[in-house]
Amino acid sequence: MSKLLLGLDVGGSLSRATVASFDGQESIQILGRGEAGPGNPLAVGLDSAVQAMTAAIRAAERDAGLHDHVIAEAVIAVAGCSDSSMLQKISQWARSAKIADHITFVTDAEPLLSFGDQESCVLAAISGTGSIILGRDQSGKIYRAGGHGYLLGDDGSGFDISRRALRLILDRGDQESVSRLRDSALEHFLAAGVDALPSVVHQHDHPREKIAAFAKTVCLLASKQDSEALAIVHDAVDALASDAISIAEQLNTASAPLHLVLTGGVLLGSETYRNKFLRSLEEAGIALADTVLVHDVTEPALRMAAKKLSANSPDLGK
Repeated sequence: MSKLLLGLDVGGSLSRATVASFDGQESIQILGRGEAGPGNPLAVGLDSAVQAMTAAIRAAERDAGLHDHVIAEAVIAVAGCSDSSMLQKISQWARSAKIADHITFVTDAEPLLSFGDQESCVLAAISGTGSIILGRDQSGKIYRAGGHGYLLGDDGSGFDISRRALRLILDRGDQESVSRLRDSALEHFLAAGVDALPSVVHQHDHPREKIAAFAKTVCLLASKQDSEALAIVHDAVDALASDAISIAEQLNTASAPLHLVLTGGVLLGSETYRNKFLRSLEEAGIALADTVLVHDVTEPALRMAAKKLSANSPDLGK
């Protein structure tokens, strides 16, 4: 008899939920998907995070046509989950709301470590609104760099790219007669001029999300060889790649293949950024078995849920 799984990916820009059925074999059948707004509790607060998670789950259940159902196993991957006090509060909500019979909370990068097998190592990189690097060695030990939020870290993230761009624009003011980067920023933030940018940004209802969203424009300009944007993107990549190289060097890759797993709007959306990141690893001598692009983290989260359900229900599939 099949049982229901839930994979939930709660990020800085978007929250996604996927409901699936699992019969104890290899096949996971996706039944429904749902989306809601940003849910990083450290960025938007606990109440808004809970609202986003609830909305995403309900949307997935509606899409699946589920009524009076019980989810057997859930893996909830939350940006900001490394904060123990916040994790405890989210856990209390999830259990009181009876999201599932069994619930596992992980960071938004940990599901990416489910790729490969026990004989291999995994290096996972996220660059979206925020950023983080995780590694897993053959013993299952997890290594981490970054992921401390936009105030204390998130180097190489969308927010970081945009902040670097805004700082350059503000430092130069109107000195440059022609600057596509400056003009694009004024258009994005609806600012009358460079001097107006600080007040416009700070007074925005959602400044973090608005700032991070500008990274898409910066990366697009970089792909068109705009010198200002290209330098900014390269500096941001160097920051993220430095963390990735540091983690990779701690893994025992001499005797095991290394799988690279990439996700996040910046890494997936900008070929310029992604290619520079890959070149940085190659130049550092990091040998990769393969590179996997993950567009929906709920799917590896479902794989984690399936493994946990199989371990907790030995008779499943018999």
